[in-house]
Amino acid sequence: MPGMSKGARKGRGRGLLPRLRELQRISLELMAEQDPECLVAGMVRSVQELLGARAAWFYRYAEETGALELVATTGDAASSLDPCGLWEEGLSSRARVLCREEGAGPVLAAPIGWEGERFGLLGVRGAPTGVFSSDDLELFGLLAAHLAVALRNARILAGAQEERRRAEALARATAALTSTLELEPLLENVLVAAIQAIPAAEKGSILLRDERTGELRMRALVGYTDPRIRQVSFAEREGYSAKAAREGRPLLISDARDPAICYDGEIEEMRAIQSAIVAPLRYRGRVTGVIALDNASRKGAFRQEDLYFLTLFADHAAVAVENAQLFERERRRSTELEALRQASLRLTSSLELGPVLRAILEIALDLVSGDDAHIFLYDGERLTFGAALSSDGSVEPLGWPRPGGLTETVARTGQQLVIPDVNAHPLYRDWPWGGAIVGIPLRASDRVVGVMNVAFQSPHEFDEAELRILGLLADQAAAAIENARLYQDLHQQMTRLREAQARLVQSARLAAIGELAAGVAHELNNPLTSVIGFAEILLEEMEADSPHRPDVEKILAEARRAGQIIHDLLDFARQLPPRRVPTDINEVLRETMALTRTRLERNGIAIQESYSADLPLVAVDASRMKQVFLNLLQNAAQAMPKGGTLQIRTERVGQEVAVTFSDTGVGMPPEVLEHLFEPFFTTKAGGTGLGLPVSLGIVQEHGGRITVESASGKGSAFTVWLPIAASGDDG
Repeated sequence: MPGMSKGARKGRGRGLLPRLRELQRISLELMAEQDPECLVAGMVRSVQELLGARAAWFYRYAEETGALELVATTGDAASSLDPCGLWEEGLSSRARVLCREEGAGPVLAAPIGWEGERFGLLGVRGAPTGVFSSDDLELFGLLAAHLAVALRNARILAGAQEERRRAEALARATAALTSTLELEPLLENVLVAAIQAIPAAEKGSILLRDERTGELRMRALVGYTDPRIRQVSFAEREGYSAKAAREGRPLLISDARDPAICYDGEIEEMRAIQSAIVAPLRYRGRVTGVIALDNASRKGAFRQEDLYFLTLFADHAAVAVENAQLFERERRRSTELEALRQASLRLTSSLELGPVLRAILEIALDLVSGDDAHIFLYDGERLTFGAALSSDGSVEPLGWPRPGGLTETVARTGQQLVIPDVNAHPLYRDWPWGGAIVGIPLRASDRVVGVMNVAFQSPHEFDEAELRILGLLADQAAAAIENARLYQDLHQQMTRLREAQARLVQSARLAAIGELAAGVAHELNNPLTSVIGFAEILLEEMEADSPHRPDVEKILAEARRAGQIIHDLLDFARQLPPRRVPTDINEVLRETMALTRTRLERNGIAIQESYSADLPLVAVDASRMKQVFLNLLQNAAQAMPKGGTLQIRTERVGQEVAVTFSDTGVGMPPEVLEHLFEPFFTTKAGGTGLGLPVSLGIVQEHGGRITVESASGKGSAFTVWLPIAASGDDG
């Protein structure tokens, strides 16, 4: 045999008995040792000492890669050595031990295995005498056989311990699966149990499928520190987790940096993963998510046994996760129903449109934890602002919605519009805000009556439950808005009816009073004319220094005042139809002010005029309207006996022109306002109580009205409302 001589074989045989005793000792130590690494290290030292070799070594066979890995050595055994050649030759040779002459001395080597299992390659180099004897060869073969048995036993024991450990881990994991029905804690418990059961796992994640988009979304993490990872999602064909979900089978990823499956995002902690195992969560043949365990230290960190265990665990976990999701859905549904019940109670507690709109927005923000919300009302043609509310309770009214924007689009199409990220949507191109928004049509009787928008300050994925609850709220909101509108319309109609009835009664009273006044005036006018005439004659014939002259002058003054009263009575009684023509009311006011400005200013009254420049024409009898304005100006002057400020303002309000006279006078209490336009009601000494009734009659003949706002000590504001002249309206 190469590397061995007869003399060497004979000379070495004389020490065989002590060496056999040493072999027995080594065998006992091998039987006592359970750790494969300690077994191999001890054998390498023992075989070197027993054979007196210069060096010894052991290469472990890696089943996953088929490579030989040097795990124990003494001396310079690894230098200039070809373990793969010895391994291949040893496997193909019938000899238990290979003896080869190498440049650095003779080598003994033996593949270590048991009934098809391969453990590694044991070898020594450099005999003390330059060659190995037959006894050395026999002894080395016995040592190799003992090592094979010991490694086999250690593997069996390790397998049993691993099975027990995995069984215990599975029991703990099963306990974790039944520990709670809360989804988030359950997912974390599942992940922790899986990582504890598989030593190679350094960190892990659970991703669940979004039924709406099909994406895998991160729901649980253990071992990761970057908060951005919680926002990560994977499309159907992106990464190894999506691959496992798509194919519905577990994957052993020896190299997680393979370009075909690697993560190519910007989160460094995810890019650092080197190996992984992934198992799908399957429930009734449907993949609901995946569980992934990762290792960032080395490639090939996981074994098939790890993947098998994770798959077994994932099958159990999938049922628990489904139950937790079902529990969460039912609980959320119950919460939604209770919220809708409370919403219904709130929305039906008021028929005033303003409180109803605010209640809708408060409920919407509570249901989805939004940042702000607003409602625009829609009449089929125009959108008008309804209400707005922020999560902090602040209210900031909005103007008109953007033409072609979200609100207008939803109102026109009647379809819900969801925008998770406005910066990525064409409706908000170049928009400074970077949040999320959903626009929901408010439909009543197949009619869009408004649009409710709920917004978030940051991008937000609206889930199915959020959209469902907002849709249900929108149905209730639309009904509440419609009811409030109907109530508002009914209230306005009732108010107009009461006003019409009051005007009718007032007209009847005024007509009766007018007839009486006309008769009385005619009966009094003739004798009063005689009194005035004879008083004037007496004054002409009376001496200037006559002691009776003051008495006659007083008779004449009072008779003339009575004549003016009769004149007012006749004006009140006649109420001739006005001749209305389209007129610039600003011009009528200017002409009226020209007649009275000087007198007002002499009485210490400052005049402030604000006439709208683009005021439409009104159909009025200018002379009759001057009479109204003069009466109102006179009232204002009488309310400010010590001077003050008189503001005169014109403006367009809807389909009417408003002329307002505001004074800073003494004002009027409610009990005076109630009777203000009744004939002969007056609070002024010497007043007739006919000025305002006559003015109201003139304005009503023009299809208008007079409103008053006043409070004691705060002044009064009289507003004359006149309808805008229709085309061709000339009286």
